[in-house]
Amino acid sequence: MAATDWATPDTLTKLSQRPQDFELFQALRLIDAASPDLPQLGEAAGPHDESVRIGIDPSLVFAACDLSTDATSEEDSAGSSRTPRLHSRGFGLLGPHGPLPLSVTESIRASLLHEKDAAPLHFVEMLQHRMVMLFYRAYMQSRAAIQADRPDSDRFSLYLGAIFGRHPALADRDDFADSSRLYFTGRYAAGTRSAEALEAIIAHEFNVQVDITPFALGWLNLNPRVQTALGRPGEAAALGVATIVGERVQDRQSHIQLRLGPLPLYRFQQLLPSGEQFASLAAMVREFTRGELFCKVQLVLLRDEVPPTILGQQGCLGRVSWLGSPPSGQDAADAEFSLC
Repeated sequence: MAATDWATPDTLTKLSQRPQDFELFQALRLIDAASPDLPQLGEAAGPHDESVRIGIDPSLVFAACDLSTDATSEEDSAGSSRTPRLHSRGFGLLGPHGPLPLSVTESIRASLLHEKDAAPLHFVEMLQHRMVMLFYRAYMQSRAAIQADRPDSDRFSLYLGAIFGRHPALADRDDFADSSRLYFTGRYAAGTRSAEALEAIIAHEFNVQVDITPFALGWLNLNPRVQTALGRPGEAAALGVATIVGERVQDRQSHIQLRLGPLPLYRFQQLLPSGEQFASLAAMVREFTRGELFCKVQLVLLRDEVPPTILGQQGCLGRVSWLGSPPSGQDAADAEFSLC
């Protein structure tokens, strides 16, 4: 979930007014997502670069909530509000929940209430703030949703990409979005890439009905040195053994065909070689098949969407032009193109 979708001013206002309604890490996530110009929590070089400070409520009662009811702000030398400050109750060094003896909490409370001396409290707060920041950094690094709040420092995408060999140096090198690859990490990481997996990816990514025909009939161009030519010796000159007439041979082993549709006209045009989605489809199929297969795509246009061909006004020869209408009850399935 992107930060702009949920870390809204209204939510931050509610956090400042009623912090007791929020969990500690929930509040930290809100503040971190709303501060994209500052380092992530736990990674700042100094206090002035942090978007929040964590204080302690030195209470001896068991906490009913993570945060106390007073959320304040530190002030700079000019008296203006600078850094939001949250007071933790349920997670910290002091109090009945903390690891330090209760006598330490009692001593700090006594100094604060009777001697007006906040130095002991501030010293413990310095330690607790750093502890909470490091704990939150470890917490967020293993959660994809939190990583997505700050795309520029999203490490979870690196973890997913590593599963199927997607190095960051390969990012954005073709027309197929990297976010879509990561979504289908399980499909890409499988040892065997099946037709069913390819159908699932195309159907989800392009929102179309997909049927894949394996072992589709295709042609393989022959290297000139293996073509039969009169008067030229070689392996291809053995009559009845390796003689081949022509420059290409039929092949089914290395060809597949995608049938997409039936489609409305606007989606049909998007998937044409001149359309905005054709390059993305080709890049996706090429990577999924590891470049080991030739692929053709057959686009099926809904019969009721077949446009009339009007000379000089409407129609693209070989792509969106038909003479007459398709046979009754049948969609237009004439458009076939080489994909990769």
